[in-house]
Amino acid sequence: MQPSSDMDSATATAAGSGVLRKWLNPRRKRLWALVLLFLYTTGGFFLAPLLVESRIIATARDDFGREATIERVRVNPFVLSLEIDGFALIDPDGVTLAGCERFFVNLQLSSLAMTRARAISDAFLAGGGFDEARIAIGEPVAVESPDPEWVVMELGVAAN
Repeated sequence: MQPSSDMDSATATAAGSGVLRKWLNPRRKRLWALVLLFLYTTGGFFLAPLLVESRIIATARDDFGREATIERVRVNPFVLSLEIDGFALIDPDGVTLAGCERFFVNLQLSSLAMTRARAISDAFLAGGGFDEARIAIGEPVAVESPDPEWVVMELGVAAN
């Protein structure tokens, strides 16, 4: 009986490696689908927050001449959500000009898939505030969007 059990384990190992070989064959679409899913997941959860944070900080410094601080950025690529905790825009003299404890936005995935229109399903700002003595807020004005699927409202803000 001993040779038969050795033969069964060898057959099972060969069958298992055949299945593994089929899955790992670079010509198979399954392998490339898994590779793309892995890249999308790691890029969305790990790379995107770093890019968002660095872009916000660079924009505040280059365009507004102020420093921005962010405690944490989280992106979920599967539900298309962005969450920013502890944002502050700091004046050159060290006074916090504006900030918020938490900013969250979630794109509606169904509208992207069905109509290719971009829609925000959830958005909120918690603990937001600004230094009223340094900011004068104007009336909202509709401006022409480069993308006709978005309606852009521009709020005039001027630092005193």
